[in-house]
Amino acid sequence: MNKKNEVLRDSFTVAGSALDALEKWHHIPVLSAVLTFILWVRVQMWANFTQNSEAYFSGNDACYHFWEVMHMVQN
Repeated sequence: MNKKNEVLRDSFTVAGSALDALEKWHHIPVLSAVLTFILWVRVQMWANFTQNSEAYFSGNDACYHFWEVMHMVQN
């Protein structure tokens, strides 16, 4: 074989291994995109629930869960 064919064959194996890696790890970028979207949605409303470094709860459930966790931490 000549050098040109060897270089061409090596480039195909590198491309093949990159495609194999992409096929093996395809879930990582997908999960990163989903988690980024979830964080973006949650962060949008922070201004509605915090003022002067205090948290304001939007209902009874949030207060109840906060008090329950504080009680468990203290005891």
